Amino acid sequence: MLRGIFYSNREEVVSILISIITALMTVSIASNQIQFVNAETVASGVCNCILDSSTYASSPSKNMTGLTIPSVKLVKNETLQSQTEGNLTWNTVKGTQLLGLLSENFFLGNFSKGTGASVALNTLKVKQNESLGIQITGGNTPAQVKVELIKASVNKNGTLGEIKTLGPKVVEIPIQYDKAVKKPTLGKNSFHVKVPEPGDYLLLIELTYNNKNQPTKNLIAAYELVLLV
Repeated sequence: MLRGIFYSNREEVVSILISIITALMTVSIASNQIQFVNAETVASGVCNCILDSSTYASSPSKNMTGLTIPSVKLVKNETLQSQTEGNLTWNTVKGTQLLGLLSENFFLGNFSKGTGASVALNTLKVKQNESLGIQITGGNTPAQVKVELIKASVNKNGTLGEIKTLGPKVVEIPIQYDKAVKKPTLGKNSFHVKVPEPGDYLLLIELTYNNKNQPTKNLIAAYELVLLV
């Protein structure tokens, strides 16, 4: 009787093993038929959404100009005379805030918000005729770079969005920007601060990008910082 039970259990085990092997073979065949999709791109025209007209499409429109907005920083050379170490020099790097994007008849702004846009964190103290370098990193290189200085009324405890300009710009400086130049030099990637009188000034750095298909149309990225002269 025990022997009969043994053979009966063995037959059930064999049957179960055959079922498992068959299931595994089915899964293996099915897995070979699966098409994996890259989540970072979409097939053009399939999404039927805004991504079809963007650089995320597998075949972007020929009229599309892809652009990555960079970070813009100012570089200031600092010097200190030490009694023990002698003449010490170093560079202070100060980030700027993205003020907005100007394209055609649209200005996309309202970026200077929150604690990161406070005047206290976005003020650089400089001297008359002092040289400042410009660093543009992490994005596309602009076709043109320009600097403007406007006399401003600044609440030291406020935000950049609360700044009020006083009259027209007092300085406009085209910058000869060269991405290959790693350190700002005289005449390249730098400018001198020359203002009529001491005080608070709103510094605007403008990066111009040209449309590859329509050269007459461009986009301007504007960055801001307060200069205390």
